[in-house]
Amino acid sequence: MAYDIIAARGYGSAEQGDATNPATINHYASVSAIDTSAQTITVDDATNFTQGTEIMLHISGLRSADGNKAYLGRYKFAKIMSVAGNVLTLSVKPLNLTVEYYFYQAITVPHYKTLTISQTVEPPAFQNGVGGILVFKAHTLNMSGAINLVNKGLTADSQRPWLTHEEDGIRDTDKFAGYENYETAYNFTLQKGDGSCLIIAKEINFESTARIGNPNYSGTGRCRGADDSIGKNSELTNIGGSSILIVAPEIEGFSSYIISKYRKSSLSAGKGLARAYIATERMLTFDEGLYATDIISTPERLSKDTLIDGFGDGSTGAASSKDIQQNSYAFISTIYGSTYRLINIDQNGKAKFTPGTLVMIQALYKDTSDHVGRFFVDKIVDVKNDSNGNLKAIILNNNPQKLQIPKFDPTHYYFQAIAIPQYSSFSASNFKTPKYENHRGGVFAIAVNGTCDLSDKTIDVMRKGGSKYFSQITNASMKNRLPVGEGHGSVFILAKKLIVNTSTRIGATYSGNSFGGSESGYMGKRSLSASDIYDGYGGGGFRAGQQYYGHNGGYFSNATEIYLSGTGGHQGASIFIVAGEIDGLSLDCLSTGGAGGYGGSGSAAQITAGEAGGCGYGGSGAKNSYKGIFGGYGGVHGGGSGGSSRSGNLWVNGGGASGFCVIYANKATNQDTTNL
Repeated sequence: MAYDIIAARGYGSAEQGDATNPATINHYASVSAIDTSAQTITVDDATNFTQGTEIMLHISGLRSADGNKAYLGRYKFAKIMSVAGNVLTLSVKPLNLTVEYYFYQAITVPHYKTLTISQTVEPPAFQNGVGGILVFKAHTLNMSGAINLVNKGLTADSQRPWLTHEEDGIRDTDKFAGYENYETAYNFTLQKGDGSCLIIAKEINFESTARIGNPNYSGTGRCRGADDSIGKNSELTNIGGSSILIVAPEIEGFSSYIISKYRKSSLSAGKGLARAYIATERMLTFDEGLYATDIISTPERLSKDTLIDGFGDGSTGAASSKDIQQNSYAFISTIYGSTYRLINIDQNGKAKFTPGTLVMIQALYKDTSDHVGRFFVDKIVDVKNDSNGNLKAIILNNNPQKLQIPKFDPTHYYFQAIAIPQYSSFSASNFKTPKYENHRGGVFAIAVNGTCDLSDKTIDVMRKGGSKYFSQITNASMKNRLPVGEGHGSVFILAKKLIVNTSTRIGATYSGNSFGGSESGYMGKRSLSASDIYDGYGGGGFRAGQQYYGHNGGYFSNATEIYLSGTGGHQGASIFIVAGEIDGLSLDCLSTGGAGGYGGSGSAAQITAGEAGGCGYGGSGAKNSYKGIFGGYGGVHGGGSGGSSRSGNLWVNGGGASGFCVIYANKATNQDTTNL
């Protein structure tokens, strides 16, 4: 979920001016009483809490077994409006709970103009219910030094939060490390062992020596498992680490080594899952097992980047029919100003390329991935026909050179035009979406200037893809993109009100919840000799260094280093939704998971299907009875790393990569945000 900078009260006033390596950054007080109606809190010592100061309220740990661990890590920013003794009147209602059950602290938040950290700064260790957290705001942060959080955290195992997806007995952290990291945005926990750090800045300039968390781990800053695999987040020697939350539109000089969140110590010394989350507008090196990346909530982004400024005019009328093709498609050969020359035209959709039609212009992969999936939505104002009366070009309302989209570059990208029907209401299902072929198709797109009711309905674009995009798939990169992947196709929904339920399926026929995919990939075969037939293995995402790629394929090598490829699993569907209101949203309806590929060698009896992926997770590949062991779980919004397993000298890589989902909405009702 995009970080709400408005709720966090912005980037600060810079009233503290410039500072370098301040010895004291925060002041702390324990909250002993709250009054939500009067918007007051009572603290044990208000000496450093003055009128006009911003504070962060934080639920840091359990004081009593009667407390609920689900509240731990919740925080809220507020301004002190007045001070009377130890009673502080706030600008907002305080976090409401039974104070006696929790370590509930108030922390002053300094507002720097330029903060320079060239040495080591640190918070005081958590003691008597306060400390352990470093928090500040700055217009500019220049950092070459370290923020040391080692041994600053909770001191008793009974105080700490649970490992959300390990200790509930349902899932293990190796699979859900990415999700744990995303939770940091709104559950900024303090663990037993190391402390926590929250940075909000307009601009951050990191040097290669900068470290946050444990600055002394082998000089590298990063602490990973022996195989350096994604999600390796719960080894006994890596527990009790830091929670790190960074919010900054502009970040320069970042590397994954800066996030040094893991604790290298014994089980008794630390406990809890290290987490890290970064909200930014910049593309960062992607390593979702180490940290999550997301965007900052920016309401004007849609109109600025995509030209979306409404929900269509409703001119297509109401829709409730089935088995029809919604869209028309065309490959764009050239662009002259606002004129788009079309070839390979498919005019079989409900919406056709005629004046007044809403149209999406979409950039697709040819041999470069930088701008793949960039799109904008505009209206056709006129068309041009050839001498035989056949459509040859459309003229749009806007000149694309004025937009923040890639300049038309047929050397590196393909471009397609998609005609979008403009319904007044919509409640149909079971559509025909053509597969991406001849550089067009693979996208289901509708606009609804009323209610779009998809309750108990399915929008299935399985196996409608076919366009590669070797891109780092994160919310930060996909905030204004809708690519077509190699496996499943893509879905675009523009609706004034969207209604879904747990039986809705958008993208595929399986649920997106809890690895809910059930669709297996195909088996690829290649013969080395007349008697040797090797089956292809689960394709999908794979990991190379710190980048995660989503595509079909899969490969293995035997002892003689012969490489074979198979069709493998399917990459999941990608979804882009814009709605004034969404009702009933849950993970079940977002079928973005990739399908796992088959593995096996020799006879059909040895073939074992790979596990399919649920929402945001790639399926694992398989070899005989060996299921994927490294990766295969991608990330919540990530490209999905393919599963790997080993049998003798054979390494099997693959698994269906996940797609992604971006939702812009003004209001959400009756939603289930579990794992979302």
